[in-house]
Amino acid sequence: MSRIHEGALKNLNIIIKADTMGSVEALKASLEAIRNEEVKVVCIHSGAGAITESDIVLAQTTGATVIAFNIKTPNKMLQMIDSMKVELIESRIIYEVVDQITRLSKGMMAIKYEEKYIGSAEIRVVFKLSSAGKVAGSYVLDGKIVRNGIAKIKRGGEVIGESVIDSLKIVKDEKSEVAKGFECGIKLKDNVDFVEGDILECYTKEVVKRD
Repeated sequence: MSRIHEGALKNLNIIIKADTMGSVEALKASLEAIRNEEVKVVCIHSGAGAITESDIVLAQTTGATVIAFNIKTPNKMLQMIDSMKVELIESRIIYEVVDQITRLSKGMMAIKYEEKYIGSAEIRVVFKLSSAGKVAGSYVLDGKIVRNGIAKIKRGGEVIGESVIDSLKIVKDEKSEVAKGFECGIKLKDNVDFVEGDILECYTKEVVKRD
């Protein structure tokens, strides 16, 4: 399983150039230890001495970040790095490089969402309109119902269908949200076989914040 997971990880490619091979090896060991559940750091090239044109070409080809540790980058190379839009990290302190690469690895992770419950409504009347399809005439029991929210239709406590709230109206007026105690018409984007007495629970998706 670990081999399967390893193969599914994204690579954050890096090129390390430093003042000495001792610095290169210390930095390589620290950086290749950085990983999360989606991304691992891979050093595709390293060496002692200044950044060269071939380093920059390799970085652009592989999408690698170039790390210049405890060395000065010539102006000619800086101009080439800028024109070829290559990511460059310059530092004399290992933990600063580790921190920046850690941030880059987190930035490569897929955005994750979690569902947040915001309200529910009882479907009291089902209208079948030729132009709009089925509309759920509903009474908001708690919280609120919002347009573009995720609707989960429950019957006897079990979810029988799920869709997005495409339209939300009070009489003929389109609303962005309807609060507890109000009646409204709810049209779903997808065809869900709801009936009178079903409960519609409304959720929104929120980005999961990472440390």
